[in-house]
Amino acid sequence: MRNKLWIGHLGFVLHGVANTTLGPILPLLSLRWALDDAHAGQLFTAEFLGAVIGTVLSSRLMMWLGCRRAAALGMLLMSAGLAGIGVSGPFTAKACVFCLGFGLGVSVTPINLWITLSEPERSAAAANLLNASWCIGAATSAPIITFLVLRASLQHILNVISILLLMVATLLAAERESLPPFPAPVDPSEAIAKSRSATRREFIILISVLIFVYVGTESGVGGWVTTYAKRLSLLPAASIGFAQSTFFGALLVGRVAAPFILKRMKGAKLVLLSACVSVAGMLLSVTASQAVPVLAGLFVAGIGFAAIFPTTIATFSDRLGADSIRLAGWIFPLGYVGAAIIPFAMGAASEKFHGLRFGMAVALACALIVCAIQFEIIRLLRRGPAAG
Repeated sequence: MRNKLWIGHLGFVLHGVANTTLGPILPLLSLRWALDDAHAGQLFTAEFLGAVIGTVLSSRLMMWLGCRRAAALGMLLMSAGLAGIGVSGPFTAKACVFCLGFGLGVSVTPINLWITLSEPERSAAAANLLNASWCIGAATSAPIITFLVLRASLQHILNVISILLLMVATLLAAERESLPPFPAPVDPSEAIAKSRSATRREFIILISVLIFVYVGTESGVGGWVTTYAKRLSLLPAASIGFAQSTFFGALLVGRVAAPFILKRMKGAKLVLLSACVSVAGMLLSVTASQAVPVLAGLFVAGIGFAAIFPTTIATFSDRLGADSIRLAGWIFPLGYVGAAIIPFAMGAASEKFHGLRFGMAVALACALIVCAIQFEIIRLLRRGPAAG
């Protein structure tokens, strides 16, 4: 099976493309349908609400179909959703974006499990490489799509991505693998109520809130950055996608560098440092008006954001042990809930205060919240073992 893992990595490159496609095409869709920022933000909400539902259902689908075929089903749904966006009106497009998000939610967990279960002796390294594959797709898609959309129809571009998704889905579904053991689902309120210590309960709640805020903030910045760069006239129209690539490219750099930093620093402290760096980057991108400092701020913010999620998940797993597997089934979807709410809030703030700079300020405020939460997590971990 290991010699076929490249299919999973290719699938995750396409996940990075599909997950971030809405950002570079949003200015075109807003112009075509005369959307204000509040209504444009609803597209992000539709995508990530679909992802929440897809993630919740993915465990059942894996038990029925296996990891690879569940992932193939998700990519089929992603393909259908993307293909439909270009031929839809504003209302129908929300359903197509929902379908895209639903497919993302269905397929992300199965691919992750397939890759890590296939290489149990190096699962952490395998997961990091897979995450880097996602960043490659996310970082390269925006400038390519922005360049092509000026020279070809949007529908043709979306069709090409849809066909590539279908091809990888076919490869994933070609063979049926043996099913891995899956833990029984757990109710969140019951899990917290049965925690053996107040410290453990507080740790679970803080991690949950951090994931909600962080994933929503990263999604919001990544989704709105192309529109933000266009509003500020930072780059020529043909190069406007470079703004999104700057952000996601920084995520890639930061995630590749994080394992080396972790040899010298504990994970919890790295997350706090990363959150502080993200605040500095967002502050620069919100307050600056020239291209170089704004793009530099986005790059610094991306570097800061990079290590927060994977390192938090590692801390979560280390502290809770086997319970982390059961709890992950409801904690991970909270990230998608954040991704449905925070980008919408950024659009609403932009509309209310007549400037997307105010929307990006919402992301800055969220980065400050992540800092505060992580500071409390470190204080909590010093008090005693969270798994106690």
